Amino acid sequence: MEKLRKNKLRVLIFGIIAFAINLNSNAQNLSSSINENTVEFIEIPSDGVDIATFALGKTEVTNQQYVEFLNSAMGDGLITVVDESPTVMMIYDNEGNQLINILGSRVVKDHDNNGVYQLWEMENPLNRCMIDYNIGTNLFSVIDPNEVEWEIYFDNTIYPNVVDHITDWCEFHDFWSEGNVLNLDITDIVIFLKTEVYVGGDLANGEVRTDITFAGQLDMDCELPTLEEVKHWPVNHIRYYGAKAFADYYEYLLPSIEELRWSGKGGYPNRQFATDDGIISDENTVYNGGYDKSDGKHKGHAQVVAYFNSKPNPYGVYDLGGNVTEWTRTANNDPAYNARDMSGGNPAMIKIDGAWPRPDEFCEITSCTYTNLNRGNDHFGFRVSKIIPSTRIYNTVDNKTLINIFPNPTTSDIYINLGKKEKDLKIILSNNLGQIVLIKEFKEVNILSLNIDRPAGVYFLKIAVNGKESKTMKILKK
Repeated sequence: MEKLRKNKLRVLIFGIIAFAINLNSNAQNLSSSINENTVEFIEIPSDGVDIATFALGKTEVTNQQYVEFLNSAMGDGLITVVDESPTVMMIYDNEGNQLINILGSRVVKDHDNNGVYQLWEMENPLNRCMIDYNIGTNLFSVIDPNEVEWEIYFDNTIYPNVVDHITDWCEFHDFWSEGNVLNLDITDIVIFLKTEVYVGGDLANGEVRTDITFAGQLDMDCELPTLEEVKHWPVNHIRYYGAKAFADYYEYLLPSIEELRWSGKGGYPNRQFATDDGIISDENTVYNGGYDKSDGKHKGHAQVVAYFNSKPNPYGVYDLGGNVTEWTRTANNDPAYNARDMSGGNPAMIKIDGAWPRPDEFCEITSCTYTNLNRGNDHFGFRVSKIIPSTRIYNTVDNKTLINIFPNPTTSDIYINLGKKEKDLKIILSNNLGQIVLIKEFKEVNILSLNIDRPAGVYFLKIAVNGKESKTMKILKK
């Protein structure tokens, strides 16, 4: 797939659709009855107020984990691959939602908005999506960096705004043409500052120094990453539905913004950064190394998850303020979140913002954006969470399967895990006067969420499975 394609491919896979129901949208989501992945979870304790104990992914989801999901979902007939252009091969779910562009490449942008693309603005070509697709076998894999035709990413007929060359990047020195040799004894590595790119620091003159090369501060050995390393990079170029599809398939959740903020603090309510000691540095966080965002552009890329493997935060979680930004399940852009609005007026979700190219201020625990669902560039990724049940009631259909309800008490949503997929489901919610305030019916559902959009008080929940009611459960809405 690395060669430019002459013909457009549309691969349509049809099969049985598995459903996971979201009560707020009645959307049909990817689902799997078998949980076969390698996500490692950390138990996060309750804050004693609004956040119940839950489990959070120890790291962000990796390229290899996402490839395993894609291959399984393809085999189940749940995704479609559409070759749209030389730079877009989009994966869609069966509802037409964009999951990931596996031809996604580095950001090429006029960062200072002066109408001119300059060398200092170029980002590392290694920030392409590192997932490959084999048309013949219909299988996905993580691409070996040594097998990529990197010269493509400097081709102006494909990427019209690139102004750099492969010889500007020291990690690609094995791909340089004959006669070009990397000599670090006489070459300075530029990792960020635009003033270091030009003779005398004069951007206006535009005379590029001949004794420099580009690399991130964590890649100054100038060696290309190995395949094993890239397998353990966080997956990038992920749209919101790409994150949600993974979570739905394995019957997980995306964490809420509140859960990520609480997890990031690690039990220390006044901490600013989600690091081992609450302080950010290039020795505990994959980020831009502490440069001011106006001084240049980072020349690095993502690193293996848990890169600083001896320095998780106090709860044992890695990279909540770095490597890639992370989608959440939070849709409400509450002013209290202080999220930067990147929605463009389109449907959006909240996303925490710490990542490999970000400065200190964007890596703070509270930093987040309200982001268009279909955005997904070189630093967009995610992690997953799962429920640790706090309320259980028996399913009277077989008197064995437990129905788990979480959290209770709640401030807004509750989650209901039936323990197995049920064909017919009815939810009945009544207030303390016995008045029915909500009835919902569903088909083929296992895990669902219910927004208790009602005044604070006591409510009573009944779940009828295949026409038989469970015991009544009291729900406290704060």
